[in-house]
Amino acid sequence: MPSPTSSSSDLIALGQRHLWGHFTNLSAVQRQGLPVIVRGDGPHVFDADGKRYLDGLSGLFTVNIGHGRTELAAAAEKQSRELAYFPLWSFGHEPGIRLAAIGQPERRKVISRDYAYHGTTLGALSMSSAATTRTTAPPWAPSASPASPPSANPSNHCFPGP
Repeated sequence: MPSPTSSSSDLIALGQRHLWGHFTNLSAVQRQGLPVIVRGDGPHVFDADGKRYLDGLSGLFTVNIGHGRTELAAAAEKQSRELAYFPLWSFGHEPGIRLAAIGQPERRKVISRDYAYHGTTLGALSMSSAATTRTTAPPWAPSASPASPPSANPSNHCFPGP
């Protein structure tokens, strides 16, 4: 593995001092350092030292088709020149309308990840099997089938035990 450059070492130290990552064990970061992810390729990401990691969370569920997809970057660039993003809350836009129009209404079964976060809309909440969301969201998707996450230890699907 190549040794980190002085700029990556500086960035790691700066991150250790100032970055508070979501669900990060800060004492471990202080003891072992902060891995700084610098690039991705397919299902993998690489830190500043060149170490390869499997991006098992898919960029927290936003990079399901992999990193480094140049054709998607080109399509996103083209779309961003017109409209980067706008939610479909009481409005429509051409990409959303066209995507909805090519839907497949015969497909009615939804597979959702058990113990997963699917969003905050009532439709998304109804996909979750987490007890806290089930009590606040109506079962609008009775055909949703929760799928267990991959785990070598089924009793440790989401959080480590005490």
